[in-house]
Amino acid sequence: MFAWARAAGLAVHDVGSPVANAETLRWLDANGVIQHGRMEESDISDLLQDASFGVLAYPVAYAAKSGVFAAYVAHGVCPILFSNCHEEADGLKAGIHYLPGLPDADTLQDSLLIGQAAWGWYQPHKISRHTEEIKRLSRSQELLNG
Repeated sequence: MFAWARAAGLAVHDVGSPVANAETLRWLDANGVIQHGRMEESDISDLLQDASFGVLAYPVAYAAKSGVFAAYVAHGVCPILFSNCHEEADGLKAGIHYLPGLPDADTLQDSLLIGQAAWGWYQPHKISRHTEEIKRLSRSQELLNG
């Protein structure tokens, strides 16, 4: 991933709990990773506004429930998902809503379209949509109960 990012002229940012393992820290430093540690939500949003890709490494079925995946797609960032299996899960399709691994020159051009498709997939899944639906159902139930 680091060689690919360098070749593509991309910076790699790490956000989240600080890395405690000294060997891992040396490895991240040696690969030029910009380590932010924990950040405020608004600062993460600012960072994602300029991001081209977001990288995750876990099964596709977990992506729809991932806050990190949600942050990427809410900002239209093209997700790259490292997984042993890329079968469709929760309506997420490889090559449509995320890249199943590092892009080559051809799929690199598709990253904007994938980010847009992922954003579109996210719209009915976002928390505010669920909150609106719960309120609507609650009002309907109140009307039925008189």
